Formats: sequence, structure tokens, C-alpha cells
Amino acid sequence: MEDISARLSKKLDVTNEESKTMIKTALKSTNPEEELFDLFGEDGVDDVIAILAQSAQSACKPPSTKPCLISIEASIDQILAPKLLRYSTELYDEYVLEGAACDKEVVLVPTTAVSEAFRGVFKEYSYFNKVQSLVFKSIYESSENVLVSAPTGAGKTDVALLAMVRHLETSPGTKIVYIAPMKALAGEVTQKLVKKLPVLVREHTGDTELTREEVRETAVLVCTPEKFDISTRKISSALLQQVGLVILDEVHILNDSRGPVIEGLVARLKVTTASLQRRTRMLGISATLPNARDVADFLQVPPAHLHLFSREYRPVPLTCSVIGTRKAVDIAAKEGLKRADTKEKMLWVLQMKIDALMEAGHQAIIFVHTRGDTLALASYLSESFVPDLAPESLPGPELPEALRDIYARGVFIHHAGLPRGVRDLGERAFRDRRLRVLVSTSTLAWGVNLPARAVIIFGTQYYSPETGRHEDVSPLDVQQMFGRAGRPQYDTEAQGILITSHKSLQKYVRMLRAEDPIESSLLKTLPERVCAEIYLKNIRSYHEGIAWVKSTFLWQRMGKAPERYGTIYQEKEFAVNDYIHLTFSRLQALDLITPEIRTTDLGRVISHYFLTEKTLLAWNALLLEENDRVLSFLADAEEFASLAIRAEDRAGLGLKNTDTEIDREVKIKILLDKHIQGKTARGHSLSIDQRYIVDNASRLLQGLSEYFEYKQRYPLAYRASFVKKQLARTTQRYGLLMMDVALSNKPNALLFSGFFTGTVYLRSRGAVVDISRIFSTKEYYLPTASKVAVSVTAIDKSMVFSGRVEILPVRRFAEDELWLVDEYTQQIAGYIVESAQAPPVVKAIEFKCPDQVAVVPLPSIAKEEQRAYTHLSVYEEIKRVWSASRERVAVVVPYVEDQAVLETKIRTLSLGEGLSFEPNPSQPTSSNGITTLAAQTILPWSICVSEVRGIRVLGALRDRAVGTYIFAGFSKHGVLYPRTLLQTLTKSKVVIYASPNESQYIRQYYL
Repeated sequence: MEDISARLSKKLDVTNEESKTMIKTALKSTNPEEELFDLFGEDGVDDVIAILAQSAQSACKPPSTKPCLISIEASIDQILAPKLLRYSTELYDEYVLEGAACDKEVVLVPTTAVSEAFRGVFKEYSYFNKVQSLVFKSIYESSENVLVSAPTGAGKTDVALLAMVRHLETSPGTKIVYIAPMKALAGEVTQKLVKKLPVLVREHTGDTELTREEVRETAVLVCTPEKFDISTRKISSALLQQVGLVILDEVHILNDSRGPVIEGLVARLKVTTASLQRRTRMLGISATLPNARDVADFLQVPPAHLHLFSREYRPVPLTCSVIGTRKAVDIAAKEGLKRADTKEKMLWVLQMKIDALMEAGHQAIIFVHTRGDTLALASYLSESFVPDLAPESLPGPELPEALRDIYARGVFIHHAGLPRGVRDLGERAFRDRRLRVLVSTSTLAWGVNLPARAVIIFGTQYYSPETGRHEDVSPLDVQQMFGRAGRPQYDTEAQGILITSHKSLQKYVRMLRAEDPIESSLLKTLPERVCAEIYLKNIRSYHEGIAWVKSTFLWQRMGKAPERYGTIYQEKEFAVNDYIHLTFSRLQALDLITPEIRTTDLGRVISHYFLTEKTLLAWNALLLEENDRVLSFLADAEEFASLAIRAEDRAGLGLKNTDTEIDREVKIKILLDKHIQGKTARGHSLSIDQRYIVDNASRLLQGLSEYFEYKQRYPLAYRASFVKKQLARTTQRYGLLMMDVALSNKPNALLFSGFFTGTVYLRSRGAVVDISRIFSTKEYYLPTASKVAVSVTAIDKSMVFSGRVEILPVRRFAEDELWLVDEYTQQIAGYIVESAQAPPVVKAIEFKCPDQVAVVPLPSIAKEEQRAYTHLSVYEEIKRVWSASRERVAVVVPYVEDQAVLETKIRTLSLGEGLSFEPNPSQPTSSNGITTLAAQTILPWSICVSEVRGIRVLGALRDRAVGTYIFAGFSKHGVLYPRTLLQTLTKSKVVIYASPNESQYIRQYYL
């Protein structure tokens, strides 16, 4: 560091102390790389890299009071500190990391070591490669968690395949989940697994929705982190309980914006497996990791099962080079070179590299970042090539006219916008070596295996719709693109070249050296993560919140680099306590959880639909402004906050210069309209924006609809639902909203336990009862026996139903359901009660003690989710009773089929010793069932799960009185249980879990 500061002092004509201060100030800035680059200039790249490397190394050192916290093996130092060669010209600086073959002797494991039933999975080769052979014992001969860090192209996917084979042999009853970082990679992995494995494999990403039945019958699910997170954020999802093996591909994405999703998933998995008292195996796969031990500890990987491999283990040695074109050139350089801009200089470098490859007879894939650049660059390069094919030798009409000339010269393009036939034509010609250069977008980086000796990444800036600006290509994408160079079946060596500006050079040089440790980003989304876990009942107290944080990667890194997380090592325990207290306080202030650490309905909406705090605050502000435009709310979601409004958008959106000023709302509306019409926006950036908006709009609109319901803004809820239906390109003209309701015995009434308003269609026994249309009146209608709608007395607005509605396709409607439509009134319809008059006032049921009965309203959620939520709540209540006083507990369910489900659920979860289950008294095993039950020897504390008809039998067993009755619901076939049922239980404790409207009715008219 002394030498570096001395050079800077001389350059800037300042003292040595001043130069040190300037360096320290730059390191403390939000963007130290750029600050240092501005300080040292283009000639000081080596000094900048050295300073950043030293800074990163010192940041990873533990405090001197705990020197034993970090133990980095010498072998890791060798892996993570490769030597770079530097070449400098008047035009560019180039850093080269040379590839080298592995000279270590490794005994290769034959594929016959796998059981005969699955040997065909690896039929393409007879021996596993060096990496696969070295991890074979950990993967195939043990059930421990494993972390494998190896270079791209080292056969890591087949390592995962080996783990799947082991799981299918030993635990065929549980599922395998393969988590890939991107949809494109998930698609590639799915295709490979479908061909290899003799079990059902399905992709489960944003592009592929699976039904519950499809998920149930699938053995291997390939997901993105976000999709798996959403799929397991509901209590009714049994997916986590069914998983026996989770494979985390590219686990180094812990370091980017998706890292918190991975942290949350792994922590959730740990909590679930602990409650089920069984292990779920985890396999982490990654490129080179600087702090692999931290990641291994997070994944609970024993030291013996952490495997780190250097670049030498790549089957085809890969030489990587990063080239940064100079912003300024030597004064003696050619005049044309001095005047050239950065793009022109990059083109000159590219042409030079391509010429060298062509002279050696090699092929090259060039990656660019827009579809328009593919043809422009291909045309530019083809000018220096002599046509190899005569016009009559060119392919037929499937080859577009615009591509015929470059094809004849041995150059072609590839991107997702080309017809499938044209893409296939280019891929075949490249494999057959009729093409020498293929210019492509990132589509070729995922899923296409082509024989390219060299891969060139031309430029590192791409348009990101998430931020609304151009960003640098991520290291993951660079590694994926470089991984396409030198495939084992085609080459013995390979070359990866990245051409960028001098400003971005040091970032990618650091990537080559793999110097930056993987850090946690969990603090950025901690409130949203904690809210989801509270809803799932994985966090029910401050202590459980602290324990949850300690199961994350954040906790691992707080012990190694505490200053990055706002603390010091000695106070990290206090910091975690502060994190949780502040998070809980914030969630309560936002009305997402209660003081008892329970999720509110709003918290459930935030959790289910991946909504952020910023989105919630923006929506709250719009409500205060009385904004009634759904698209205004959609445009203010955090996902769209950075959506750029560019000067060229006006033409692409079809707007004239005299039209209204473009803002996010206008842009989103036009792009959604085009999607509904089946049209794609013109222009590269606009088409990317459109895909991004459509990918997120459906989820946001569903969350927005339920947010409006929670706020009792029903017209807005309906409009949000209607837009969502349109996005699904439904053939229905109007959105249909449905709630379950039972018909009473009276032919002219609906039976429900509350007062509701609205407009209905009733379908009774398959026939639609058409109700008269309502315009602006405030009358309410009820179908009569003659199927004529008549007006009834208006209902007090204070009693209007404010529960949740659920949108379902028409084909899911069954008999005797309520159709809620709103073609004219723009008001969400609700239930109509049996009578407009309130029930007669009756004397409240008197319990022995006022606190003997508790009515707990369930969240306003979908029926299946509410059922699962009820079962989990019952289990928690049983645990509470068990810890307080061990007494007999009767769990009352409405239907016979619920008995086995709930009993299985309770048996699955851990309750402790001394528990027995009694037979169901409503289904006696002999003609004298009561006598049989009474004569049985039952442990002091036992549980009986009974269908509601069995309560009277339980009450008859006076010598075995039930201490606590727990009702899992309080209605059957839409009819509330009678008052007389509660009147027979006044000597026992009673806990009732019921829907919000049922709970209100019970409190008001029973108690």
C-alpha cells in the first residue's frame, strides 16, 4: 500500500498522507471502484485492483479477539488467487487467465458403481470425470448435505443427477426439487432430466403453472427460487413436507438481489424439517466460491462433504481474457484511432480477435445484448469474409432474404425473435461447420450445446427493466456464456473473451480472480421475509424470530464481516435482537402483524403475492388521495418504480407528439393493451419492458384486488380483478367473482350467518336463476320460488360483508354456488341473507367461567388454505393445552373425511410423550361402541378427533370428561352448528376456529 500511495502522491503532487486519505475516502464511498478509477486514471488499473483486493481481504478478517473464527485452507488460497497476465497496447488493456489441464492423478469411478436400475442414466460414458469421481462417495454413498464448488463445464449437472439417483433408490416416496437461478436454465435442466430419469419430471416456473394434482404426481420439480418461494408460502402447500432432496444450482446467487429468496427458502426448509423430525438433504452447486466455508455452514454441510475444485478441473481448459478499450490513447497513435469512440474501438478489437480465430480455422460465438445488434454486428463482420456458397447452394425459402448474404459468407445470427425453423437452420449449419461465426443474444448461453472453440462477449451493458437503466452483465451470466466454449465432445482447449470499456475492466478482472466474498442481502428485505414466516407460523415470538435469523446466511457473514451489517463481532447478538424488534415494530405499524405476532389479513396478502413495503406505502398514499384508477396503483408498485420513460418510447407506443405526456401509468396501460390484443411492442427496450410488465402484472393485480378488499374498496377490487381476467385472455366478457354459499331448505332464500349486500346470479341444481339488472338504485334482490327477482328491505351498511372473494374459472363452478357479477353497479357483490330482519334476541349461553370459551376468527383466505390454516391452529392449541395441563382433548371437525386428515397431521408433528389417540366415538367398532370405548385403558392425556355427530357420545362418558373441546370450523354444509351444541359444553373449555363472519355471528348471538 505504501508504494501505491507514493505513486499517487507523485501523480497528483500531494503528500503521502493526503494520498492515503484520498484512498480511504474513496473506499468508504458507495461506489469505491469508480471513485478509485477516477483517482488513479486508466494507467492505474493494477493499483486499483490491488487496493480493492486488499480491502476485501481485510474486511473478511475476524476481530483479533476471536482469531479462530475463520480457517481458510491453503488449498482454497491456491484456487482463489490465480495469476493474471497483462498485455497493454495503445488501444486496450488485456488481462488473461490461462487455462491449464489438471495433472493430478484421480482414480475415475466407473458408472457401473451405480445400481443397475439407474445405470442407464449415465449410459453416454463409462467413467465419471475427475470432479464427479472425487465427490462420488459424498453424493452417492452418504445422505449428508454436500457443497460442490467447481468451474463451469466441470460436469456439475451430472453431480446433481447422481444425487437424484441416490435419492430415488433410497427415498422414492419423497420429492426432489431442483432450484435453478433462471427460467432459461430451468428449461434446459428439465429437458435433460426428462430424457435421463425414468420418473416424472416437470418444470415449475413463472411460465408453467401446475395444478395440485400435477405437483402431487411429480417426482422431480425444477423451479426458480421465486416460484418455489411462492409455492411454499401457503399453509395448504404440502410441498415442503414432501421434499426429500433440494438441489440449489448456482448457489453463489446468494450474492445478488435473489439471495434473500435463497436464504428464506433454506431457513424455511430447516424449520419445516425440524418440526417433522426428519432431514431433507441439500446439495449446493456453485462456481468458485471465495468463502465456501460460510456457505457450507449455512447449508449445514459437514467439512468432509465440502468439495472445492480449481479451474484446472475443467474437462476442456479455458483461457479467459478481459479486454478494456482505452478512453484516451497515446498522442502518437493514428489520427483515426484518437477520434474513435469506445464502441468503434471495441469493434476494432473484436475484428482483430475474429481474424486470429478464423486464420486458425476455429469457430466463434459472439454474444451481444440486443436483437438488433445481432444483425448489425453480423453484417459488419461478414464484410471481411469472402462468400463460400453460391446463391443456388443456399437453403430454400425458410431462409429470410435479409440473412442470405451473411449466411453465404459463413456468418449468421440467433435470437428468440427468429422463427424456430431459422434458429434450427443456424444451429445445424454451425454444428456442420458451414458457419464460422454465430452472433447471438443470451438465448444460446442457456440450453444449446454448440461446438465453439471461442466465446466472445461483446460489450457488458444491457437494458434492465427492473432498474430502468443499462446495467453491467452479471458474473453469473459471464460464466454461463464462457461455459459454452470448448465443450468436451468437440474441443481440447477453449477461449473466452470479454470486450468492455476501460471503466468496467477492473470489475470483470476481479470476477476472474474470484476475490469478492459472497455476502448476504437479507437485511434489504427482512420485514417481508419475516412477515411470510409469521403467516406460516414458523415465527411466533421474538425468540423464534431471533432463532430464524440465526438459521440464515446473514448470521454466518455477521461473524466474519460484522461491519458490513452495521455491528461489531462482540455485539452481533444484540444486533440480531435489534433487527427482530425493529422488524416486528415496523410490521405492526404497517398493520401486517398483531402485537401477539400473528399475521393480519393484509399481512397475508403481502406474503402471498410477494409485495414489498414500498409498494404497500405507495398504495396507502394513493388511497388517501382518493385515486380510483387501478393502473395508477399498478404503476406505483416497486417492481415498476424504475420503469424508464425514454424519448423514443412515444413512437414505439404509437403516440403522436400532440398526445398526452407519457408517464408510467400511460406506458403500462398501452403495453398491457397490446398484450391483450396479442401484439408485441416495437423496439428492443419497449419489448423488454412489455415482457417484464406482463410477467409481474398478474401477481400484482391479484394482490391489489385483495388489498382493496381488505380496505373495503370494493369497486376498485372488482376493477383490479377484471384487468387480471383480461390479461389471462379469457373468453369471458366480464370477470366472475365467486364465494361459496349453501342453499337453505327454503327455495327462495340463501342461508348465511350474517348480513350482506350485493347483486347475485344463483345457479341452483344446474339452472341459472337470472336476476334483474340493477342500475343506480340501492335496492337488494332475492330470487323467489318463481325465479323472479324481488326487492327486499335495504340492509344497514355497517353490516356489509367485508370478506375475501376468490376468482375462479367458470369451469370450476359446481352446483349450488353463488355467482357474483358487477356489470353495471361497479360494486363487489356479496351474500344476501335468508331474512332481512335480525334474528330474535336470545339469552347468551352462560359458561362456568367467562374465559372458558374463545372464538378465534380465521383469515379470509381460500377454502383449501383456510382448512390447512385451521388444522395447524388446532395443533398449536393442543400443544398449548399439553404444556399447561395434560387433559383429554376432543377435536371436533364438520365432516368424516376431515377426521383422518387432521389426525394424521397431529401424529406427523411432534407433541411429546404420553399421548394416545382414542377411537372416534361417532364410528363405534362394535354394536356397543360406547361401552367398548369406556372400557379401554387410556393414558391420562389423550386426543379424540371426532366428527361433530360424536360429541353427544363423548358427553355421555362422564367418568372420562373432556377438558377442552377444539372446533375446527363451526358450520356444516353452510349451516352453523346449533346453540344447543354449545349449551351442552358449558363445563368444559371451548376453543372455536371459524371464518370471520361466523365468528362475528357466534359472538353476537350465541355468547
